[in-house]
Amino acid sequence: MEINRKTLDRKSRSDLVDLCLQFHNDYVAMMDEAEKLRCENAEFQVKVLDLEEVLDSKRKNIRELDVAIHGEDSAAKQPALCDLIGDVRQLNLEYRVRGAHIAELEQALSRIAYPIWWGQEDAKRDGCKVDGHALVALSNDPAYLMGIAKKVCPEPPKTSTEP
Repeated sequence: MEINRKTLDRKSRSDLVDLCLQFHNDYVAMMDEAEKLRCENAEFQVKVLDLEEVLDSKRKNIRELDVAIHGEDSAAKQPALCDLIGDVRQLNLEYRVRGAHIAELEQALSRIAYPIWWGQEDAKRDGCKVDGHALVALSNDPAYLMGIAKKVCPEPPKTSTEP
C-alpha cells in the first residue's frame, strides 16, 4: 500500500511519527534486553563451567577414596559418596576396636613382664597389703601368666586330628 503524503492530514502524520518513534523505542529496548540476556547467559555459562569443574573434582576425590578403602581392583567404577560412608564407619569401628584390643594386649604384657609391681598396685587399689613372697611365687606361676594372656588373646582355631 502506497501512502500519498499529500493526502495525509496533520493528525495522521503525527500518529505515524508517534508510531515510528514507538517502534524505534521498542526496538532499542528489545536490543538492550537482548544484550542484557547475552551477558547473563555468559555469566551462567561461567558458573556452569565452574560447577562442572567442582563436580569433576568431587568425582575424582570419591574415586580416590574408594580405591584407598577397597584397592584398585575392588573399587567401583563410579563410586557414590553415600556408599563409602558406611565403609568408612566400619573402618573407624574396626580401628577403634583394634586400638582398644592393643591397649588390652599392652596391659597384659605389662602384667606378665612386671607381675610383682602389678600385684602391689592391685593391692593398693583394693586397700590391702600383699606379701612380697606370694607375689614372687605368683610371678613364677605359668598358669597365672597364661591366665593373663588368655584374657586378651583369642583361642587358636581347633584343628582336627582325624585323618
